[in-house]
Amino acid sequence: MTTILVTHDQEEAFALADRIGVMRNGRLLETGRAETLYRRPATRFVATFLGAANLLLGERSQDGLRLGERFLASGESLKATGAAQGNGSGNEVVTVVRPEDVEVAEDEDRLRSSPLANGHVLSVDFGGILERLRVQLVHESAVLSAVAREQPASELPVIIDVTRTNAEQAQLPLSPGKRVTLGYVVSMCCRRRSRVSAC
Repeated sequence: MTTILVTHDQEEAFALADRIGVMRNGRLLETGRAETLYRRPATRFVATFLGAANLLLGERSQDGLRLGERFLASGESLKATGAAQGNGSGNEVVTVVRPEDVEVAEDEDRLRSSPLANGHVLSVDFGGILERLRVQLVHESAVLSAVAREQPASELPVIIDVTRTNAEQAQLPLSPGKRVTLGYVVSMCCRRRSRVSAC
């Protein structure tokens, strides 16, 4: 029997639905399986509506995906296609980096994931089984936020939201001011920035 459930509770939708549709202002923006919409949203609205997300500007070229000064991935699915391959330049993309996909370490040698940038901890919020961090990246990382602001992105500090488990907290206790290195577990979504519904 087919049933339609209307809810504003994302966790309820994830738990109960085989397929999810996300609406905004009376328009159906996207439909699909919960994990697909969460991991590979086609719009910024869906990316942020379905969970916390860091939105960063990147470049996808024939070499892979670059955020700031770092290449995070070179898998076939992340390589640019079409015109960008022919001229060597890449497509500017907005990349969704989920807080739970960010790894925190004391230095780059201790990372198990692709290095993203160095920074310092701005805040640490205990939330029971999860800890929420806000980390400001060093300007030299050249990572840019994709969140629209009045100032140019290159002039603003980039703040990354991070979620850590109790086990991660026990391995590396953190406090505001602590210098850290961030890594990124590549499971991201990226879309061309030129599209209105970029994510």
